[in-house]
Amino acid sequence: MAEVTNGGVAAGAAVTVGAAARAAAGSPRPGASRRGAERPELFRAVVEAARAAVAVVYPDGSWTALGDTFTRGLGHPVDLPARARVLSLVHPHDRRAVLEAFRAALDGREPAQSIPVRVRTIQGTWIELATTVRSRVHDPDVGGVVYYGVEVGRARDAERALNETSAGLARLIETLTVGILLVDAAGRVVVTNRALLDLFDVPGPPHRYHGTDARALLRRMAGAMRAPDRVADRLDRLLVEPWTALDTDLMLVGGRVVEIDVVPVNAGGSGALLHAWDVTARANTQRSLEERNEALSALVAAKNEFVASVSHELRSPLTSVVTFSNLLAQPDWGELDDEQRQFIEVIQRNADRLLRLIEDLLLLSRLEARTLQFVPSRVILPDLVRAAVAERAPIAQAADVTLKAEVSGDSVMSCDELRVNQVLGNLIGNALKFTPPGGSVTVRCHPAADGWRLSVTDSGIGIPAEDLDRIFEAFHRASNVEKHSHPGTGLGLVISKAIVERHGGLMEITSELGRGTTVTVWLPQRRVGDREGDR
Repeated sequence: MAEVTNGGVAAGAAVTVGAAARAAAGSPRPGASRRGAERPELFRAVVEAARAAVAVVYPDGSWTALGDTFTRGLGHPVDLPARARVLSLVHPHDRRAVLEAFRAALDGREPAQSIPVRVRTIQGTWIELATTVRSRVHDPDVGGVVYYGVEVGRARDAERALNETSAGLARLIETLTVGILLVDAAGRVVVTNRALLDLFDVPGPPHRYHGTDARALLRRMAGAMRAPDRVADRLDRLLVEPWTALDTDLMLVGGRVVEIDVVPVNAGGSGALLHAWDVTARANTQRSLEERNEALSALVAAKNEFVASVSHELRSPLTSVVTFSNLLAQPDWGELDDEQRQFIEVIQRNADRLLRLIEDLLLLSRLEARTLQFVPSRVILPDLVRAAVAERAPIAQAADVTLKAEVSGDSVMSCDELRVNQVLGNLIGNALKFTPPGGSVTVRCHPAADGWRLSVTDSGIGIPAEDLDRIFEAFHRASNVEKHSHPGTGLGLVISKAIVERHGGLMEITSELGRGTTVTVWLPQRRVGDREGDR
């Protein structure tokens, strides 16, 4: 057995110094095998990764400082072990403890706890290390007693920083206005806060429940709800199920509404985080909006019903007026003088205008009520555009306006041909109406992304910028229309937009005052035979 002295360690028998420890210190044993070389490399990597000062004291009295933590932390040169005994670096008051730990390690009795050891730095100051002693005398890769020393001050600083962080988190959780409940895998409360207890009228400080069964706390929370047993069972399931549950609303006694989210704390679902907050104000606002929407829907339905009823009542007598005025204009009923003929024309013109208005009102009310039946058919949209332009060519010629079509593509789409033709008629009619003599109207139709792009561009009077936001409102007409003496009801664009949207399409308008207007329509390319969304 080695003899322990006050100055160092004297060998009583020859012991082979470990190859790995020598290699980790930078002096590998000559003639080591390749396998033996691999293990010193591993030992060196472990030592260099360690954040402790590591030294190996051999039974022959020599010692080795491993890695650079020892030299970097204490400032001693790397060749110090060859020039000084290890105990010369230890504070005199700590040498006996170091020697007793060494003796016990040689006997196979490693100290169960670390020992405080003050070690001298190159500047002559002392650093206290919490030192762990391990016997590796019989390990051929080490061959000595290993001392692992961690600076106590640094460890204390890390512990203090951790404590401060924990305290800061605890203060943050406690000051949150959102209720927090963290449950571990065993179903125990890890963290909760005052906001959660106040939200569910649970008495006591939050720390009282830390470490307790979470289900007991959930039962107390459920007591503030309208159906406590059912809600408690539901919360139990939320906490044990490994998936996320969001936006769960709970009704509390007294009319308050609480929303809770439950999320697993990790992918394995070994715990859950519940956070809850009072959403009574939001729920009341949402309920109020729903009631207002229902009232508005009822009002719109009543309006549509009224318009339809009145329109039906007006259409019958107006039809009679038109019919009899046409009869009066026939020569079979006698010759009319110029003044009488003028009176008949006024009656016919205004009666026709009222009939068109009534027809538009009936159509719009049916579109808004979604009671209008759409009849899909096989349509080649470019052909429909060509026909619509050709039909209105005489009107354009009479107004001295150039009307032309630019189309491409010939694929078949599914749409209500009558209603799409009505949209084309409205858009082309408006363009011709508001384009002065010498102007032009161009109707374009081309395949677009998953559908068709249709546009009508004119060089007419344009629309003031302040009117564009309201151009799709019923009965609204641009402010510059009246001065140009163009009659109309302000329903054509509204009806056209509604028809396009019922087809799943979009309509938009761009305009520049005095330069012209472009109305663009996008219609989806439905395959023939696709089910219509509205029937």
